[in-house]
Amino acid sequence: MNCQTCTEPTKHAVGFWDGKNTHGQIYNCNNLSCEVKQETIEEALLLKEEMDKVDRINLANEISMKLIKDKRKELGITIRKMADCLGVSCSEYSNYEQCREALPIEIFDRIDGVFKENIKVVGVAGHEVESQKVNVHNLNSKFSKKDLNDYSERYRSN
Repeated sequence: MNCQTCTEPTKHAVGFWDGKNTHGQIYNCNNLSCEVKQETIEEALLLKEEMDKVDRINLANEISMKLIKDKRKELGITIRKMADCLGVSCSEYSNYEQCREALPIEIFDRIDGVFKENIKVVGVAGHEVESQKVNVHNLNSKFSKKDLNDYSERYRSN
């Protein structure tokens, strides 16, 4: 298929959209000199800059969303349940986890309570017993800012 902008045979489908009585495909072009491709690259760079800025704010507050996300998954807490417990929308909480928005300190403090309520281990004969509580502040503070920064850099590169 040819790109509508540069007429190069490099156009390819990268997704689709669907709506009420309408639908279509989303295309991209591999021609680096194409205006569409240049805009796509520019948008990706701006998004990365914004995410890096959010990362720096979180790290300045000694918050690692990667560690919090890993703990949430380990405990089997869904994004919906976490959002409900924190009193925010699913999309808002997802934005925090994806580093699209910096996590406010007051919400960071509430995450500790959510983790405490959800940490259980299975005891003898399958009975649930309460395990040692994990403090979200300790989860993050056991790492130095350099460790958090290194961890965040590795996470960002994947």
